[in-house]
Amino acid sequence: MNSDNAANEFGTAWRRVEDWLREHAPEDFAALRRPVSDHELADVTDSFALHHQLMALLSAHNGSEETSATGYLLPRHTLLSAAQMARHRPVSAAPEARWWVPLAITGTGEYLVVDHRPGPGYGAVLQVDHEVGLAGRKAWPSLLALVTELGGVLESGTPLKMPGCPAYRPVGGHRLNWELVPDSTDPRVRLREAWQRAEQRLLSTAPDAFACLRPPARPQDIRAAETPAPLHAQLRALFLLHDGADAPGGHNIVPGGYRLYSAAELRIAHGRMKDAARAAAPEVGFLALSGEAVVGGSPRPVPDSEQVPTHSSRSGHACPVNVSWIPFAVSVTGDELLLCQERGTRHGSVLVWDPGVNDYRTRWLDLVELCEDVAR
Repeated sequence: MNSDNAANEFGTAWRRVEDWLREHAPEDFAALRRPVSDHELADVTDSFALHHQLMALLSAHNGSEETSATGYLLPRHTLLSAAQMARHRPVSAAPEARWWVPLAITGTGEYLVVDHRPGPGYGAVLQVDHEVGLAGRKAWPSLLALVTELGGVLESGTPLKMPGCPAYRPVGGHRLNWELVPDSTDPRVRLREAWQRAEQRLLSTAPDAFACLRPPARPQDIRAAETPAPLHAQLRALFLLHDGADAPGGHNIVPGGYRLYSAAELRIAHGRMKDAARAAAPEVGFLALSGEAVVGGSPRPVPDSEQVPTHSSRSGHACPVNVSWIPFAVSVTGDELLLCQERGTRHGSVLVWDPGVNDYRTRWLDLVELCEDVAR
């Protein structure tokens, strides 16, 4: 396909998006900036020519204005201007990062970039998030493919789904909104539905406890708690609903008198557990969330049944704990609920200390079952 035909194909695809915005989301259409100037374009890159599809997009509109009155042209993503593209060029030790030109960004620092590396992937749209190690996952084979799909999604109302992300359905109005599409097979969706029922029960029967629930956790706090590995999807979903609960009323939320930790408290509690593990067994270094132990420098599998006395609760129990168990709630006496993140039969289950057997046992099969217990 010659350059004129390619430019015409991209222009046709982009006009479908513009036409929909003009009719169904006029505030977002008005927020599209004027075409880029040569001076602004010079700031984007000085080492290689921009892909012709990215040039066509900037020649139509130099990004979009960022105001509280406008929505997102893509779920959670704002289109960048040429100056913003230059400012947000990825900083990474990876040599390929210098070939990535950011196209759009979220409020929490995830990017869509256009890949300018020579080869079969030239012009592909990639997802980049250095904080969680996501570096260059392909979302669309080209910017034309993205714009074509976006135009079809807007016109038909069908969901748009990027790799590794939930699906969102476009909703028109004065501005474009993206509505999360429930997925009954997604454990995060099941948790949200169960927690909604729990909130209704708390609001009607324990309003003081309900008032102790905190607002959603900030993404950066969740990420700090996820070091070095991601939290279980259900635990992450719970933090996106509430960043724990305040004492003392928060102890009346979870059966057994447990208060949910905030993301920051979880990070501290887990760090304390790992410190105790090192102090109790200095010859054995546990790799958090990996299910392996390092003995004499060589990794070996750690079965679910193998437990090392690493953690003492504030109530005086000597608790055998694997550091891949994550403390996420605490009682008045200091006993903690732990979420099992190691792979195996107990993955995702909630563990509680049982003084009768002087060991931990499974109290709930997962966080959804815990939420359903709160809702009863």
